Amino acid sequence: MVPLGGAGIPFMADAVKCSPLMTPATLALTRQMLEWIAARPREYSEVMETWRTSCPRLSIWEDACIDGFIDHEPGTGKIMLSAAGREFLSGTNLPSA
Repeated sequence: MVPLGGAGIPFMADAVKCSPLMTPATLALTRQMLEWIAARPREYSEVMETWRTSCPRLSIWEDACIDGFIDHEPGTGKIMLSAAGREFLSGTNLPSA
């Protein structure tokens, strides 16, 4: 993991396929979060306020970062989708069953 935009926000530098352990519930929440981010670049604080959780079984934001779905907008550091995140939304990077 490397810092995101110098702000110390972690993200995966290389896109990887998402975990095959995604349940239908986490798959739906991941899609919902990625669609929300795809609508427009978001401030990190806005993403954390909306998607942070203290439940270790519901780590949608963290898993999306690990899976390489999250990137940052050059210059502003705003959160946006990576190429892998866009592929996931288009259905070309779905977990295998």
